Amino acid sequence: MRERIRSWSGSTELVLVLLIAFGATVPRSLTALVFPELLVHQASPPITNAALHHTVLYELAVMASLVNPVFEEVFVCGYVISALKERRGITTAINVSAGIRVFCHFYQGAVGVVGIAPMALIFAYWFARTGRLWPLIVAHALDDLFGLAMQSG
Repeated sequence: MRERIRSWSGSTELVLVLLIAFGATVPRSLTALVFPELLVHQASPPITNAALHHTVLYELAVMASLVNPVFEEVFVCGYVISALKERRGITTAINVSAGIRVFCHFYQGAVGVVGIAPMALIFAYWFARTGRLWPLIVAHALDDLFGLAMQSG
């Protein structure tokens, strides 16, 4: 089995790792992309107070908003950019990383995507240039905590 995995192309490895990491978000993001009117014409907004309170409690239960930033930065910046930078160039690596991050946030609607896109590009550029993930993880965690505090307060 190990030899079979080692024989995969870089593209096959990249697609499989991304499907394993983000596969659960793909159906919801694709629905938001193909049918954006479902987000606009809902009886209630996609993010409700009840959903937000549930998220706050959940985030607090999983190490105060640290699991998501670590997971997202390791895969979206660390893995994707490292896997693509040498083979496809820094520009492609940055854009693919930012595109994946934005795609994973389609469920937040247009406002969420517009808010995520600049951060996605800045984070990808930072990692591509420095190779350092910790500043991104800390910034992401602070952004999540600030966002949750602003919504619940």
